[in-house]
Amino acid sequence: MPETTIHTLKNAPNFRDVGGHLTTDGRRVRTGLVFRSDDLYDITDKGLRTLTGLDIRFIIDFRTAGEVATLPDRRPASLKEHRNIPIDPGRLMGLAADPHPTADKNIGLMVSCYRELAYDYRPSFREFFQVLADPRNVPLLFHCTAGKDRTGFAAALFLSACGVDREAVMAEYLSSNKYLAEKYVEGIDYDEVWKPLYQVRPEYLDAAFEVIDSRFGGMTSYLEKEMEVDLPSFREAFTEPA
Repeated sequence: MPETTIHTLKNAPNFRDVGGHLTTDGRRVRTGLVFRSDDLYDITDKGLRTLTGLDIRFIIDFRTAGEVATLPDRRPASLKEHRNIPIDPGRLMGLAADPHPTADKNIGLMVSCYRELAYDYRPSFREFFQVLADPRNVPLLFHCTAGKDRTGFAAALFLSACGVDREAVMAEYLSSNKYLAEKYVEGIDYDEVWKPLYQVRPEYLDAAFEVIDSRFGGMTSYLEKEMEVDLPSFREAFTEPA
């Protein structure tokens, strides 16, 4: 398990530090620098004080303009910049248009969405890494609505860039199911047809990895050529001796 202090935000249960994970070269991802979350619309004043105490300077919001307008973020006093990098894979709001939804269809939809994340939204995630590359922008928090798909893929890329192995990256990704279980209990328990939309599953992230491996020559090549990450400098900034 990663060694990191656990911080919680009431009404944002998927908030967590992405640090603490061991890397393949025996280092550890620094804690207190990069955080992930679901939306910050309903966090409490105490939650805002928690973010301010963590010195959150930069927030990246992957939600669409419509999502942001409906549930705008509450912002901590420490914040220097809030940037919207809208990502809308698969246009999930159009699901209701299917008159005969099934669990398999919804799983297939999510798999397709993750393929889009890896391929179609490369410029968006490249911008994410450009923000991370500036030390003035950390500590940083990134999020979407549930903090599990767009945010989950971004976290997977970040940890991969730090040198964390794929098994540990997957485990961190899947932990969103634990954090979101209570928030989405009605959707998860309501109907097996819709359950796949409220959870993360290995086949979702694996679909993105498959695109990265087959279309771009693997994660290292993807990060260096598509995300334009200077991996030695990035790892120096975000990891430390274990």
